[in-house]
Amino acid sequence: MHFSDRTYVTRGELACELQVTKATIRQWEALRGFRGPLPGPGRVPLYKTADVAAWLEGAEEGQP
Repeated sequence: MHFSDRTYVTRGELACELQVTKATIRQWEALRGFRGPLPGPGRVPLYKTADVAAWLEGAEEGQP
């Protein structure tokens, strides 16, 4: 992941990096146990890159 040195990433940046749509990320949240964005007052959803990396590693190992 190119932004692994960052603590947080937006849904748009995440979608671009993973070459999926924002809708796909929302589906992962609803159906595959992908951790949703952090709660906050902003309109732009933020994700912890450590959470994203952990989920991706689990998905590569066949775990949802």
